[in-house]
Amino acid sequence: MGVASLGFENGPSILFRIDPNNVQWQFQVETAEIQTLGGRVVQVVGTTLGDLMIEGNFGQDHSLPDEEGLSWRLANAFTAKIRDMMDYQSSNNNSTGTPTKDPAIFSYPPKDWKFLVYISSISDPDGGGSVQYRVGKFSHGYILDLFIVENLSPSTVGVGSSHGIMAAKASDAVDAYLNRISDGIGWKESEYNGPQTIIKTVV
Repeated sequence: MGVASLGFENGPSILFRIDPNNVQWQFQVETAEIQTLGGRVVQVVGTTLGDLMIEGNFGQDHSLPDEEGLSWRLANAFTAKIRDMMDYQSSNNNSTGTPTKDPAIFSYPPKDWKFLVYISSISDPDGGGSVQYRVGKFSHGYILDLFIVENLSPSTVGVGSSHGIMAAKASDAVDAYLNRISDGIGWKESEYNGPQTIIKTVV
């Protein structure tokens, strides 16, 4: 039985029957580049948090009667519920189509995660539309794309703390970016230069 949930306060919500297989988010590294006589100086000035990507499977629910617990039926029901929630968040009195409802809450207690989000999309890991059918496909899956509005996770709200997972993930993204730069410029230590020095400034 899953414990992850997604829903709106005083609005539609859903409890995941099986907890997600994978939950991840991306950070975009923000930089400032300066051309100098000695070459290009790249300064990392911060990171921007990207969408929350949730991936999972439906499996089969043998507790349901007849064919109701088949994976493709569970996938259809889940997708329909998510679509209803997307319609709910987009219902407004203007013509822009932008959400006017308060964000939904994605909660995953085992990881102590809690995010305010808007639902961007739902798709099948096999590509194409929401649910892809094929012979021999016994377990359907989903990819849920959520736009993060605010992070309310008790273990991550202290982004300045070295123990916060968000701070750690942001630092990892910056380090990976700097490593790519180092590899790309082809710098090699020799008798004519000293050890490589990378200055990381995040504000």
